Amino acid sequence: MLFRSFAAGDDEDYTAPRDDDDYRRPRRAAARGQRRGWELLAGGLSGLLAAAVAIGVANLVAAFVRPQASPIIAVGGAFIDRTPPALKNFAVEKFGENDKTMLLLGMYVTIALLAVVIGMIAWRRVTVGVAGICLFGLFGAFVAITRPDSHVTDVIPSVIGGIVAIA
Repeated sequence: MLFRSFAAGDDEDYTAPRDDDDYRRPRRAAARGQRRGWELLAGGLSGLLAAAVAIGVANLVAAFVRPQASPIIAVGGAFIDRTPPALKNFAVEKFGENDKTMLLLGMYVTIALLAVVIGMIAWRRVTVGVAGICLFGLFGAFVAITRPDSHVTDVIPSVIGGIVAIA
């Protein structure tokens, strides 16, 4: 307290800080720890929003280029192609007609978790965030172009989504 009124008997508990006491240090350390928590939260949220923008823009562009060029559709198709038959059969038995919905949900959750981690790291080092978004975009473009029935234009949605998310 900066201003303190001393009523009768109140001054017994109060001791003024000495000049050699660094009485502000604990408050600074606590504030730094609290600020660090908010920075991590803000970084994670910004990473999540950047990934959401990248995916949303890429899907929007894919609607105009070619729907199969969407990075989510391309990565999901590549994952299904590389999944062992026993796991495919288990997913169909367990989820029925909703097996593809569960695949998409799993992909979105994985992307979200990776984006949050990258955003937390990128809060201190922006180059990590830019590199993470670039890798997401390049991975989507690579998977889209390596699909069996791909076209050269299939890389456009992933690249534009990544560029917009970086900006």
